[in-house]
Amino acid sequence: MPPFGVPGNSTPLASKLFYVGDFAVTFFGTSSLNGRSIFNHVMVFRTTIFRPDMQLGDLADGLAAQLSAAVAADKNLKKTGPGTTIVGFQVSGYDDADVDVGRTTVVTIAADAKPSRQDQKREYGITVTGQQTVVGKLFAAVGGTPSPQPNFTNMTLPDAIDYARFLVQTTSDYERFAEMVPTVGGPTEIALVTKWIGFRWIDRKRLLGDDSTRLNVGKISHEISHIRRDLPEIIRSARTPRSPDTPHGPDAPAAS
Repeated sequence: MPPFGVPGNSTPLASKLFYVGDFAVTFFGTSSLNGRSIFNHVMVFRTTIFRPDMQLGDLADGLAAQLSAAVAADKNLKKTGPGTTIVGFQVSGYDDADVDVGRTTVVTIAADAKPSRQDQKREYGITVTGQQTVVGKLFAAVGGTPSPQPNFTNMTLPDAIDYARFLVQTTSDYERFAEMVPTVGGPTEIALVTKWIGFRWIDRKRLLGDDSTRLNVGKISHEISHIRRDLPEIIRSARTPRSPDTPHGPDAPAAS
């Protein structure tokens, strides 16, 4: 990994899960490139390059080209050894012809190398990227015990959501107590992608600050067109009249 400051100078709320159209894109590796956050790079791609007629492979290749150019232009990465993974991402979703099983591809971008794209086998299961040590231990077969992996074909959507949360949270808890600098932590974000409803948030971080913080909606205008799936709580509270005694902030109760 490229050098990073310890202790960190920000809260562990780096955004690494996004939607682009009806596809889900999740990142591993560095949270910033060439002086800009991954969030910024994705928003630029989503608003200037992505087209609704793009298929999953087109999206992966286009985003990989943009991020690869950012890696090449980042002066802080000049001393990074060739072949060192800088950033990677996973794209999941359904192309137009897909019905029952979607697609997943993983793109890895290393220093001084072309992006590497690996299309995953189309079957019920999971694709793990990023910090995989703990999950690898959980999947390791132990003689005389049940299979360490669930029966994916019989898994319901609520079970799948819980299983994804379990794998991420277990990795986070392990690193919390291990003698190491944690690379996984903070709130776990989860999204669901289906052929019928597209991308939907299941769990998403709240935007929190001190009592004087005010959310400037103009700064996130790129999200307003998707308000139903992005900021329902914020918009609802912003439209609710408050009395002088009503507390402000994301946790304030909304009037019925």
